[in-house]
Amino acid sequence: MLVSAIAPVRAQSGTRVSTVTGCWKASRPLGPTGGALSVPRDAPFTSIVLRDSGRVVLPLLNDRERAMWEARSYWSASGDSVDLTIFTGLQGWRTRLSTRALPNAMAGTATYLTDVIVANAAPLQVAVTLSRAPCQADWATLPITTRIPRSWERGQQPYFEFQVERAAALATGVKLPKGVRSMRALGRNETSDARADRPEIVVAMFIVESNGRADTSSLKLLYADGAPGTARARDAVAAILASLRFTPPMVGGQAVNQLATWRIELVKK
Repeated sequence: MLVSAIAPVRAQSGTRVSTVTGCWKASRPLGPTGGALSVPRDAPFTSIVLRDSGRVVLPLLNDRERAMWEARSYWSASGDSVDLTIFTGLQGWRTRLSTRALPNAMAGTATYLTDVIVANAAPLQVAVTLSRAPCQADWATLPITTRIPRSWERGQQPYFEFQVERAAALATGVKLPKGVRSMRALGRNETSDARADRPEIVVAMFIVESNGRADTSSLKLLYADGAPGTARARDAVAAILASLRFTPPMVGGQAVNQLATWRIELVKK
């Protein structure tokens, strides 16, 4: 049986998502070592489940390993190819697959990803084929261990303020949440703590997404209540940002993601 039944939805062009989702068997493990087929720890990495919304499930791993690997693993379809990344952030594989043999198979090249840099050595690349495989009954009910990776977690880095044509700003008509006196983007010539001279001032760095929302998972406090990065202050600022709407940053007429640094003045208690 298939892991999930979804309506046939086209990707950017050509490939139907419904022909990609389901259970697959890889001709070689797409696991941590980058080595031979006989490495025991890599054996579970031949069974792969592709779910809708770009999610990747590795059903033969235990829950802890699944959470680590699936946090940064994803797939996407474009034209006649599928890009599949199975990655921890330190090691894994990025694979480009042709969809010409769908719905039964996809074949292409896998590039080994690692944080180890070897001088004058090209990245390891191998041929790989994914063949349609039967799903075990319990795979359909495996819990989602992680959220869908954001675009910047997929290697599409956000823009800095000086790189965008229109920087993120509070949307017209947005009212500041209770407890916030004022907030604004930090000026280009200001350092992160230049205006944080009173305890009710917070300087926060976060990503404003192309949809005008702040991604609170990217939030970092550069200064907060005299103690940089305190958990209590971070939770408070995250709640503030989650309630706000921004104008999307723009480059070339397109909405993009921007790394923003803002000064937030709280009402002094």
